[in-house]
Amino acid sequence: MSSEIDKLIENGESLAEAKQLYARSWADIALRLPEDFNPHYEDFARTYFRGQLRIAKGQRRKAGRILRGLDERTGYKEFEKKNQPLLAAIDIAVRGSSSWQDDLKRPIKPLFRLNGS
Repeated sequence: MSSEIDKLIENGESLAEAKQLYARSWADIALRLPEDFNPHYEDFARTYFRGQLRIAKGQRRKAGRILRGLDERTGYKEFEKKNQPLLAAIDIAVRGSSSWQDDLKRPIKPLFRLNGS
């Protein structure tokens, strides 16, 4: 269980309510992708989602391997630069927070939000 969910439960939320705030499957994210999203990039986004899901589950070593592998893939850095709002949205949807920042160190506005996350 993620620390974010633990915090919600401590603050009086039930486990069922806390779980509804976060994405647990790719379908939760895929529904919110823009219509003009390049299908070539879907695998990058999906792999990034898998890495973030592992972090949320406390599996940091596995998440590290997934995210390092993603960094090594051809075209990922370009995808990352062009899609920071999507990646921030995935972070927030899965973990409840994001560390994505622009060049001026301001938080990146997420592309979407799930049920108040």
